[in-house]
Amino acid sequence: MGPFGGKRSSSGHEGHLLQIFLKRNLVDKYCYASLPYGVPDDGRHPLQKYLSGNGVMEGQVRIVVHPSAFLQSSKVRMYTYSADERFHTSRSQFQDQLTALLKTVLGTEALRTKAAKGIFGGTLPAWFEAQDQRQFTSKDAAAKNGLKRRSTADWK
Repeated sequence: MGPFGGKRSSSGHEGHLLQIFLKRNLVDKYCYASLPYGVPDDGRHPLQKYLSGNGVMEGQVRIVVHPSAFLQSSKVRMYTYSADERFHTSRSQFQDQLTALLKTVLGTEALRTKAAKGIFGGTLPAWFEAQDQRQFTSKDAAAKNGLKRRSTADWK
């Protein structure tokens, strides 16, 4: 963030990585091959076919963050990493604090349902479940709740 007026990393290691994994059958629905500035790249369309090829992959991709996919842990997973170890190790503390703040609006199934109705214009989609999705995101949480954590092999 240094170039934007923010503090430089104390470690000197800068950069963040966000990995977004979507089920393969969703790629063409929510993603498109892109040239700089979001201009569609028709030469790599359909994107799923391009990504399944044997050639060298290059170029940009845009993902449309749509609630119908991103609210379901069985369809989309996101992982983050920071090159600055101190920042990275404190990320879980930040997430815990953010979760505590959001608990007032998302802490119960009734509140999650109310929020989802707002997102979807008053009518909930058939797939919507008010269940807290966090139980699906970590091995320990899944084991504690008697759930099987999906492996990357399950995403094919």
